[in-house]
Amino acid sequence: MYKQNIQTFKDIILQKDNKLTEVNQMHEQELFKLAAKSDASADLEQLLKALKQKLHEKEEVLQGKNQVIDVLQGEVDSRDQQIKDLVERARRLQVERESLGSKMEAEKHVMRAQLRDLLEKHQGELRSAAEYHGAQLAEREQALRGQLQEELGRTHAAAFQTQTQAGSGRDSPATAQRMNELEAQAKLKSEEASKSEAKFLKMKAWSKSRIRQLEDELRKSQSGRVGPDVTSLRSRITDLEEEREETLWKLEQYDEIKAKNDVLEAKLVVYEEQQRKMASDLEQVTKRAASQVRVQTPPAGTPNMHCNEKVPPTSRHAVQ
Repeated sequence: MYKQNIQTFKDIILQKDNKLTEVNQMHEQELFKLAAKSDASADLEQLLKALKQKLHEKEEVLQGKNQVIDVLQGEVDSRDQQIKDLVERARRLQVERESLGSKMEAEKHVMRAQLRDLLEKHQGELRSAAEYHGAQLAEREQALRGQLQEELGRTHAAAFQTQTQAGSGRDSPATAQRMNELEAQAKLKSEEASKSEAKFLKMKAWSKSRIRQLEDELRKSQSGRVGPDVTSLRSRITDLEEEREETLWKLEQYDEIKAKNDVLEAKLVVYEEQQRKMASDLEQVTKRAASQVRVQTPPAGTPNMHCNEKVPPTSRHAVQ
């Protein structure tokens, strides 16, 4: 009986030893799994740290780019204000140009009318002067011809008397003197007539030259080449055209800057989307890691089993 009890106790002890061995093996496996999971958690923590560092670097880069974009936006706003000022100035210059153009056209019409009136006035004065001098010359020529006819008549009479006296053999000194005087007077009258005719021709030539000059001035005024006032207006219009071209060039520059700003804003949107995506990924990874750690951690008191207690089969399957 005693031996039988001893054998029974031995069998119970062997069973306990076997159970303890199995439990020990199970605990070792669980510890190995926990160690592996701890390594995975450490790798996950390193990955999280790397992701956080990368996210921090991205945020710094994005912050720097935001600062650059703010500076560029300030420059664009300043350029916008400059462009608005230039557009307003161009509008005022355009109004001034139109006003000056209207004023110049009005002055052109006035000057052309004045030139036409002046030309007609000069032509009338020249015609009147030419007619007056022509009438004077005709009267003087007629008077000179009458005087010459009278002198020639007297000369012929004196010559006839001289010939009669010469035929009778008598020579008169008074007759010879009279002949010389008549010849001198005839020569003087001829010179005066020549001078009057030359003066008339000179005046006629001057009249024609003046008429041609006035006609040239009228043609120039009609073709657009007018006085210094209109020339200054043309110079002013040229300056306005140059300022308008400069304004258009600055508007083109503004369009280029605005296009660059649009590109930068699009890049900023992409960077913000990437940042949100990285933050979302980091949050998901953190949640997943936390849930895995909670699932893999064993309940408190599970490995501390008493040797004298019998483990039921259900508990054994649960541990496995």
